Amino acid sequence: MNEQNLLKLYRRPLKWLGAGLGAMAALAAAYTAVNKTELVRVEHLTLPFPNLPEGLEGLTIAQLSDLHLGWFDSITAIHRGIDLALAQRPDVIVLTGDFVHRPRPDQAQRCAKVIGRLRAPLGVYAIFGNHDHYGDARVVERPLRDVGIDVLRNEHRRITVDGAHLWLLGLDDAREGWGDWPRMLRGVPPEGFKVLLAHEPDLADTSAHLGIDLQLSGHTHGGQVCLPGLPQVWLPTYGRRYRSGLYRVGPMWLYTNRGLGSAIPPLRINCPPEVTIIRLTSKERNSHHDGSSTPG
Repeated sequence: MNEQNLLKLYRRPLKWLGAGLGAMAALAAAYTAVNKTELVRVEHLTLPFPNLPEGLEGLTIAQLSDLHLGWFDSITAIHRGIDLALAQRPDVIVLTGDFVHRPRPDQAQRCAKVIGRLRAPLGVYAIFGNHDHYGDARVVERPLRDVGIDVLRNEHRRITVDGAHLWLLGLDDAREGWGDWPRMLRGVPPEGFKVLLAHEPDLADTSAHLGIDLQLSGHTHGGQVCLPGLPQVWLPTYGRRYRSGLYRVGPMWLYTNRGLGSAIPPLRINCPPEVTIIRLTSKERNSHHDGSSTPG
């Protein structure tokens, strides 16, 4: 083999190696750019309900979702999200699933330690997502209960304020086959004001026909990678119709939270992590999203 051919032989793999290293560097830079703590945002909404009991006027709910501890998690961003939620002084705090990437005892204990400082006058409530069921969900449930979080597994709670009742419903994860609608609704008056916690937003097409007033969901992470003019890179099943934000589904409001963590791919582009603050009112408004999106 002459010298010229030998040089060609070595140049090709070096070229591929250089391109690969360049791509890895670009991805690392992109990940660093989009994974900054200050991208956690507080989304403020005021939602009108003609049937809202008088005692619930102005009640505020903070929603956090999809921490995914144990999978490239940004513990700093999660702590920041908790700080932002507590700073809003909500009446109720809800967590809509996927606490851990896999239900391992070490990750469950770590998660409980992180979110155990959440407190609200009317309680802190949680449901499970599909990832919490990728094993024995009781591994996650026990530590959460130990730090004062009320885990709803096809159950409901009656929250009473000034003689008015809010029925908080918690559906266990439907995607993994754990949801039980009849059990969850048993004993809930049809005319009661009902807020549903359901991990997967696309369940709204069912819950809208069951007299639910507001459904709060997560699961989608808002798509994580949202490039203008390009199709969505990643959306999970049961999360492809109502990807992110506020929707009207029949007579019901649905809000899909973008979450604080991530899954595959482990990065976010144009899709910052989120804490949601929802204020309930009986007064109709021209704009249901307050237009305030506060960076943390």
